[in-house]
Amino acid sequence: MQPDHYGDVAAEYAALRSGVGLLDLSFRARLRLTGADRVRFLHNMLTNDIQALSPGSGCNAVKVSVQGKIEAALRVLCLENELWCDLEPGARETLLAGLGKRIVLEDVVLEDASNERALLSLQGPESAHTLRQMGVDVDAIPELHQHLAASLAGFAVRVARSDHTGDAGYDIWVAPEAAAALRDALLAAGPRVQRVGRQALDLRRIEAGIPWHERELTPERFPQEAGLDNGWISYTKGCYLGQETIARIHHMGHVNRSLCGLLFDTQPVPEAGSRVWSGDKEIGIVTSAAHSFRLDRPVALAYLRREVAAPGSAVEVRLGARSRAAQVAALPFA
Repeated sequence: MQPDHYGDVAAEYAALRSGVGLLDLSFRARLRLTGADRVRFLHNMLTNDIQALSPGSGCNAVKVSVQGKIEAALRVLCLENELWCDLEPGARETLLAGLGKRIVLEDVVLEDASNERALLSLQGPESAHTLRQMGVDVDAIPELHQHLAASLAGFAVRVARSDHTGDAGYDIWVAPEAAAALRDALLAAGPRVQRVGRQALDLRRIEAGIPWHERELTPERFPQEAGLDNGWISYTKGCYLGQETIARIHHMGHVNRSLCGLLFDTQPVPEAGSRVWSGDKEIGIVTSAAHSFRLDRPVALAYLRREVAAPGSAVEVRLGARSRAAQVAALPFA
């Protein structure tokens, strides 16, 4: 599991915002699909258009239940003879079980290949420059989820455009036995490359409004409530498991609750699970929170009812007998 920090959370956060943060995301789950029917099968299971992918491309997608609620959010990378699914570890068993029980007569082999590749990631505005200096043709993968095979510090890798923090970044898939040496080579690439732990990553993704599994992405939520709409769902691909509910929400034009930001003027950082009130009505719940170094105040993600989700709305956050004022903010935080 990724460490909480490497000694200085503020410096790690600064690297993600203005330099290069080096993350070890090897704890994430990686599933592989092979077989002649792999594309058609996964296309029928997920919200996005898997059949539109070509080798070297990828997309975000959601596996939803029959009721249209979130089971797993994932990234799909298309290779010549394989599809790879990259997702948070807490969703691994749900996705394996959900896909596995649907394979009947299809020529599809579904495998947990998490241990076959380590996953390092460079995130931050200087990421492209760092890889370019090390000989990777990042200009060949300008779009999110595009990927290519490359040689990096003498190691065979696959580099994919990614965004874990709201800024440009690149994931690097490498053989596990080469991960430590590659990490050292990346750290030696320049003074602006710094190792980053989970706390700084969590803060940056909260500021960017990026939902995480078991925080914002839970089986009680529809994808559209979590902001997983544009880039995650195809409304023209046709039928898939849970499609009717997803389409109905889309044609309604709104959801009753949505993921929003909250800004606080005072400490401490609110706890996840705190309830949000407007007057005498409970209207939401805090899912994640942290102290923003950039804004110098606590920030949080919360699900709020649609009628009070307008940026600038004044709300109250309560946990037990404690109560404090907050302001609704648009995501990502300005």
